[in-house]
Amino acid sequence: MCHGSSGSIETCLSVRTARTMRRVLVGLLAAVLLVVQSAEARPQVTMRPRDFPIGVPIQVQMIDGRVLQGKLASRSGASFELLESGSGNATKIEYTDINKVTKIAAPPRKKRESIGTAIMVGVFLAAIGIAAAIAGKIY
Repeated sequence: MCHGSSGSIETCLSVRTARTMRRVLVGLLAAVLLVVQSAEARPQVTMRPRDFPIGVPIQVQMIDGRVLQGKLASRSGASFELLESGSGNATKIEYTDINKVTKIAAPPRKKRESIGTAIMVGVFLAAIGIAAAIAGKIY
């Protein structure tokens, strides 16, 4: 049973409880370490450049945090080339260096935005004019 100078039952129970608590604590720490390691594992890339046609505008999020934008110029087994926006340089990128690839939607035309804004302002001014005309007849 318990070894010690007093040898009381309370001492035996406290020693057993302490051992059990240490074992539980070690088990919990091991479980937490496993969860943390799996959470830190690199996520799989859901969309690959091979999922997109050549010439489509894409955004590439790199493992190191950089974000590149441009058109998909070419692709091969282990890498692809991105024709970067602005500079026009073709950059070779390895599939293992990317976190995420997304297709870039074409930006809306400025002309359409300004036409929509003009129509909204016109409708608002017409509503104010009609409301003023009705208010003038009432008073």
